Amino acid sequence: MRISKIFLLMLPVFFYGTLSAQLQENAYCPMFHNDQFHTGRSPCVGPEVPEVKWSRSLGSSFEMSSPIIGDDATIYIGVRSGVLYAITPDNTVKWIYNTGDRIMAAAAIAMDSTIYVGSCDNSLHAVNYYGSGKWICATGSWLQSSAAIDEDGVIHIGGYDTDLYAIEDSVTYGKKKWNYNTGGNIFSDPAVGIDGTQYNASCDDKLYAIDKDGNFKWSYQAAGNFYYSSPAIGSDGTIYIGNDDNKLHAVNPDGSLKWTFSIMGDICGCPAIAEDGTIYIGSRDDSLYAIEDCGVYGRRKWAFRTGSDIRYASPIIDANGVIYVGNEGGKLYAIEDSVTYGKEKWNILLDGGIWSAPAIGPDTVIYILTTSGTFYAIGEEEIGVEHSSPKDYTRKGFLKISPNPFTTSTAISFTRIGQSAEGRELKIFDVGGRLVKNLSLGTGHLALGTEVIWDGKDDYGKILPSGIYYCKLSQGTFTQTKKILFVR
Repeated sequence: MRISKIFLLMLPVFFYGTLSAQLQENAYCPMFHNDQFHTGRSPCVGPEVPEVKWSRSLGSSFEMSSPIIGDDATIYIGVRSGVLYAITPDNTVKWIYNTGDRIMAAAAIAMDSTIYVGSCDNSLHAVNYYGSGKWICATGSWLQSSAAIDEDGVIHIGGYDTDLYAIEDSVTYGKKKWNYNTGGNIFSDPAVGIDGTQYNASCDDKLYAIDKDGNFKWSYQAAGNFYYSSPAIGSDGTIYIGNDDNKLHAVNPDGSLKWTFSIMGDICGCPAIAEDGTIYIGSRDDSLYAIEDCGVYGRRKWAFRTGSDIRYASPIIDANGVIYVGNEGGKLYAIEDSVTYGKEKWNILLDGGIWSAPAIGPDTVIYILTTSGTFYAIGEEEIGVEHSSPKDYTRKGFLKISPNPFTTSTAISFTRIGQSAEGRELKIFDVGGRLVKNLSLGTGHLALGTEVIWDGKDDYGKILPSGIYYCKLSQGTFTQTKKILFVR
């Protein structure tokens, strides 16, 4: 085993919570759309040539929940029967937990492996790693939106009763931190800013911003209904959300309109945001759109026709920049962004339409639930390959950062068992996924014994502001990302 240290003078974004934030940082997909900002960016890559590795019938019809994936590669998915499943990558059910009523959206997983899931039994459920109930927090209304966990470990969720909720885990019970009443039912999935502001849409045609203490900041009125549309937050704090007025809305952090982009169909999913800021969104005109934020207007890069409506499905992006999205016809597409056009990499036909977002786990496997209630694992096509023993999905490397938060410098320790440092790269990104510092080590190092002193500057020598940054170490298909807080 080689243990190497990289000394880093770290990066920005305002420090609002403790780094003991309860989100499971090493999870492959800890919540809907991968993070609290809903960027949809996965640390994993999908298959080059897809095949169904296995499938399992979990529900009945009109299923629309999205899976999440823990740090041990366990997949968690809820269905309309009210059951939350924990499934291993080899299709073994570890346990089931019955909430008593419909589960319509994604769960979220915390650092201690507690899983939070909303149910139409009018409650948020906290379930431990072994499938036993930890506590139930009654909200008085159906919970049909996905749960999100912020930097302080607060769980955010929307209710059918028109309320937005923030709930704290007090170990033995769930405590409502606050709730805010909007003017309509809430089906959207909340995104949470770096300062703890919850952004979510209501069926009163408004996008709301509620601060971390439950105080109203602003609302943005649209011409149409947001319904199931969910917001995503860009690196500069811009909130992107679709509407049934056939427009993608870009809203400034102060609630003012930045721009709208018109397309040919309504939007009911959540946008994904690439590392370069490109916004991907599906529409009921059969197309996936790639849109650039040019400051005062949104510019179309390309549109890719899938042959069937992209209704409630939300796209995600893998570590290589490939976009994955499903449509009403039951096809899951892998699309490459070729700058001026979207290039189909592959598609695979599944049983039932797709109203959810996929999640990517280790070994290039994509997990997705269709409206027929069938849950799929889609991996790399294998011909003439035999597996003599079960696969070990335990992570083979770890990033450790200490101190964290830091003010002047921090040590990044990386352990990779049985591997040389060839091809290893270390990069720092801001909260929006923008690459700010490339500390790539190249292929010349036979061991990662290099110490890198970073003075908090970007690649152009500019000092970066205080805040949250992400340190990503990669080697081949292995990636590990850690959050770093820099306080100048």
